[in-house]
Amino acid sequence: MRSLILTLPVLLALPAPALAQTAVAVCTEQSELEQLLESDAAIRPDGCREARINILEHGRDRLCRIDFAPEAEGVIAELRDVAAPRQWWIRCADLGAALQ
Repeated sequence: MRSLILTLPVLLALPAPALAQTAVAVCTEQSELEQLLESDAAIRPDGCREARINILEHGRDRLCRIDFAPEAEGVIAELRDVAAPRQWWIRCADLGAALQ
């Protein structure tokens, strides 16, 4: 019984499973994104990479997690995370409203 009480908070803290995942191109410069779009992604400038957006349920809201480096691993990824986190969270409704 004691171990159940100790593990229960950990189980409650786990994130809900993702409902959907979408991959999008992100670039550090507007001109790089324009080049990517004009070439139908045949040309991928150095400043562009794939980001993933995951949608998760949280009560009555949906939360969007934007992962700017989904494949990043190792020491380089950890150093990059210190400079700028690779994952950002936003309420999906706020993200949708910003796009309108």
